[in-house]
Amino acid sequence: MSQNFHLLICLGSIKNADNIKFVKATDGNKILIDDIEWMVDQNSKTKTVITSHVQYSTGFRQDLEELGKLAKNKGLYFVVNPTQSLGALYFNVKDFGIDFVASNGHKWMLSSFGVGAIYIKRQHLRDLNFKPPFFSQSGQRRVENFDNNTKINVSDTATRFELATPHFPNIIALNAAIRYIFKIGITHIEKRILNLTGLFN
Repeated sequence: MSQNFHLLICLGSIKNADNIKFVKATDGNKILIDDIEWMVDQNSKTKTVITSHVQYSTGFRQDLEELGKLAKNKGLYFVVNPTQSLGALYFNVKDFGIDFVASNGHKWMLSSFGVGAIYIKRQHLRDLNFKPPFFSQSGQRRVENFDNNTKINVSDTATRFELATPHFPNIIALNAAIRYIFKIGITHIEKRILNLTGLFN
């Protein structure tokens, strides 16, 4: 997303560009909750709010807790990309009321390219109409079923999104990085980063 557009709302299928509305940054490149709510109210068919946690070009940090409350009150899906903050700042899907997360494994996560993570709220996984656009044997309820060209019965867990052959070296590297971050503690990391960046103010 560009410097002047940070948050978008989706009115339906994201495949249709007409269904996407951007909330423009104001007040020093900030995306204000009031502006988001106004945009949602102006578009009665809004289904989803999508945002970055931290904007890569400006450093603006979205108030996910307040935005999550807004999404819940409006009955909207809440999707967050924390690529610029995960591993550096406190991030908790439960505290922020997030439905979906998609992020990579490099940058602050200290891992390598080609690996990342998604989070899907459990209630959405129970919805069997919510299916990936692909499937593999490992994503089915019965992984021993090799007739996956004719008998598709996807799992009701996150395994339905697994591809056939995981990128094991990068997964192992990401696991080690996560353990290292947890050992230090995300609150300690965040405090140190903010103390250092505070020297530039």
